[in-house]
Amino acid sequence: MKRITLIVLAALSLICLASCTEKEPEFIEPGGGIISFALLKADNPTLIEDVICTVNNQDSTITGMFPELLDDYRMIPTFELDCEYLACDGRLQLSGVNVQDFANVITYEAKMKDGSIRRYTVKMSFPVKPDLPVISIKTVNGQKITDKKNYIKGTVTISDPSGLYWDTPELVLEMTKDGIRGRGNTTWDMPKKPYKLKFDEKVSIFGLPKDKEWVILANYADKSLLRNVVAMKLSEIVDMEWTPAMLPVEVYLNDEYLGCYTFSEHKKVSSGRVNLDIVSETDNTGDLVTGDYYFEIESRQDETTCFLSAVNHIPMMFCEPEVPTSQQLKYVTEYFRDAELALNSADFTNPSTGWQKYIDIESFAKTFIVNELTKNIDGNMRKSSFMSKKRGKKLEMIHLWDYDLTLGNCDYIASTTGGMCSDGPEGWFIKVSAMDQGISWFIRLCEDPAFCAEVKRIWNEIYPQLQEIPYFIDRQARLIDDAQVRNFERWDILDKYVWPNKVVTGKYSSEVAYLKDFYTKRLEWMNAAVNVKEGEIFR
Repeated sequence: MKRITLIVLAALSLICLASCTEKEPEFIEPGGGIISFALLKADNPTLIEDVICTVNNQDSTITGMFPELLDDYRMIPTFELDCEYLACDGRLQLSGVNVQDFANVITYEAKMKDGSIRRYTVKMSFPVKPDLPVISIKTVNGQKITDKKNYIKGTVTISDPSGLYWDTPELVLEMTKDGIRGRGNTTWDMPKKPYKLKFDEKVSIFGLPKDKEWVILANYADKSLLRNVVAMKLSEIVDMEWTPAMLPVEVYLNDEYLGCYTFSEHKKVSSGRVNLDIVSETDNTGDLVTGDYYFEIESRQDETTCFLSAVNHIPMMFCEPEVPTSQQLKYVTEYFRDAELALNSADFTNPSTGWQKYIDIESFAKTFIVNELTKNIDGNMRKSSFMSKKRGKKLEMIHLWDYDLTLGNCDYIASTTGGMCSDGPEGWFIKVSAMDQGISWFIRLCEDPAFCAEVKRIWNEIYPQLQEIPYFIDRQARLIDDAQVRNFERWDILDKYVWPNKVVTGKYSSEVAYLKDFYTKRLEWMNAAVNVKEGEIFR
């Protein structure tokens, strides 16, 4: 009801503002401008106390300070006026009603008694930003990390003096069994390298569930340094079965500053991560052979056991078990074959005999939403996609991974699809694009009204949360604002093309602005495209 009231008030505000130029408003006496300005806790529950601002009518500035760092600075101000009216961005402002994002500088326009316009600038101050945690890695005898196979032993010191993620100022961990090695595919070939850490014992870092294995992602080609973190926020919103925790940190290796990284849980089978009861060597008959399995879709086919699905030629790899028994391999390949035969059959929409007999509709719909919304170049069942087959259950998309080349950071979508899909924020990609090896299942799934209805159901449930992502991007950008300066001093690439950048903006703030703009336009386009009539497929 409150939201409906605010919408009605906003509509009335537009009418009032348009009429203000024609006649004197009767509700405010004309006079000298803004008398007082405040952010009250009663109107803004996230505040711990009222924020009383200073109004300087000589230079038309309004200043104030937030008492603590917040995730969201959208607030409702309360003010007193002695003028005809107050506007912002062409809209009439009402005390205690209109919301503004005080993370940014805001300009209000007050119409004075003589008909002139006085512009007030509101600029809020913030408490000192906490420093990002620092991960300092020292290898034995300063050995270099040269490949993705051989671990180098050493020591890792994790410092969080500001208490940003937890209340442990410093943690020192020895790596005497395994250590640190390179990781990634394309990213390993870039100047700023990603790494995998493997400790001697399971340990909780930043309050996350205990484990031995962790990764630090370099995000070299993503100059916003945020796309992976944003994608994991989307994963939380759609409620994937597991969402890897990803946190910004700064990294040193043998006292050399490497830059701003994303610290992340490693994708693996574990009770706190991909929670599966993987088949054993003796699970070869009956219901036992039906699961659990953990697969990766990856065109490189670089795991021990790989196969192409029989009909659509999806490039599959066994993550767990790495080496299935002959009976397990036979069961899995035949299950994929039967699923694809059902998906490609004339009667594929039949819930009992078609694709839904083999494929979990909800997890595939959630994955489709995130991959289409981010325009993920690898999301059309080509690379970096993870699937499970649980005992007695269907194939599920279990988690998301690797989103640094999404949200407008890829310049070869159009060329790869022969111009059928654009690199920009408009137009379908996952719904229509094939792959190098074969045909994505999503093309066929989107021809079934039942799948479209499931996507639409989930989309409309989460759409209000999806609208909050630009504010999430702002908060994350503020968090790493100091670290990004050091990162781009170390890696001087802001004004240089790094494969496969779609744009080169030259400034970090412009990279963030471009990311937000692409996301906002993509969100608007998809919202219209998804909301087709009941029983129809997407436009």
